[in-house]
Amino acid sequence: MKPKEYGYIYVLTNSYNTSFYIGVTSNLNRRIFEHKNKLIEGHTHKYNLDKLVYFEKYSSIVEAINREKNLKNWKRDWKVKLIKTYNPNMIDLALWLNGKDMYEEINTKIITDKNRTYEIADCAIAGQARNDGKKNDAIRIQCPAKINLTLKITGRRDDGFHNIESVMQTINLFDYLTISAEPAEKFDIKLSGTSNEIPYNEKNLVHKAAALFVERTNLLPHKIEIFIEKNIPIAAGLAGGSTDAAGTLYGLNKIFNEPLNKKELHELCAKLGSDLNFCLEGGRQMTTGRGEILEELPYEEFSLSLIKPKNLGISAKEAYTKFAAKEKIGRDAFVNDLEWAVIEDYEELQKIKSLYPDSIMSGSGSTYYIIGKDFAPLDGWWLKNGLKSIPYGIKEA
Repeated sequence: MKPKEYGYIYVLTNSYNTSFYIGVTSNLNRRIFEHKNKLIEGHTHKYNLDKLVYFEKYSSIVEAINREKNLKNWKRDWKVKLIKTYNPNMIDLALWLNGKDMYEEINTKIITDKNRTYEIADCAIAGQARNDGKKNDAIRIQCPAKINLTLKITGRRDDGFHNIESVMQTINLFDYLTISAEPAEKFDIKLSGTSNEIPYNEKNLVHKAAALFVERTNLLPHKIEIFIEKNIPIAAGLAGGSTDAAGTLYGLNKIFNEPLNKKELHELCAKLGSDLNFCLEGGRQMTTGRGEILEELPYEEFSLSLIKPKNLGISAKEAYTKFAAKEKIGRDAFVNDLEWAVIEDYEELQKIKSLYPDSIMSGSGSTYYIIGKDFAPLDGWWLKNGLKSIPYGIKEA
């Protein structure tokens, strides 16, 4: 006896759940193979749709399909009518695929075999349903500063960076990012903010982070706007640029319904810099490698204060270059190898150390911190008393 034949209404996504396709077929295995290997022209040409997340099967779909003599010339409205016939709950989705009400919110949800819920979002082109977030979505991200409780340089790497061993700790001094995204004809990343000391263009690590996220997740074109409320001093050894870049990756991942898991976010962080991975996780961590390898340490709450010469910033490149060139005499007297490398070149740092012998430079400087005490005000110096350690990293404000 001939086995019963079935036709299928199916939903495929790509690996990051950023591209969806809803189709009708009489041979599901073949269609999955064709989508996965990009053998179908047009809507799947750019996207590797390799995850079957939902399907329904009906015997009568086979008859309907067989009535169509030339499958290559299927019209979208014919598929829409078929989907509407068999699953009235997909009416909104079907209308959307047919190109109507393309910027209305769609409430249809699809449940995968892992019991995760994906929301079909509000932008579809050529039959592609995209998990690209709602129009005009905005999110506010809190990005903490860090200090280095210890920092020892263990050697130079083949890639030109240095290996380190450093205990890092996040503190309650924050930058804030307001991130929004909406569908557009082409990609546009716009930065703005409160500081006149940072660039709001491709040179900013925030812009680089947004561009990398877009590249990795293969999003459809969007206008992405990021407003940077800058409270962490720049070139200060507090990871202000790194924490903002990590916050950008975190925030965009939230807006676009988390196409990347935590491991994939960390991979992007490591591509952009040495401190981003720590800023993403926060708390107290032993960091090794360039700083991207983390080992969580027990959290201890403590109070601290910060002080920095207003007109002195020291880049990481300068500090590490001076460390490499300097004779390693007297290094063991310092908790931070980079403080030892630069302190002789700057009277301002020598002044802080003489006034507060217990103070320690953070990172590549020029900020100093002291635990359990306050700094007295000094003309020409930025200071922040009454801060404390925190057990977390980047999060939504």
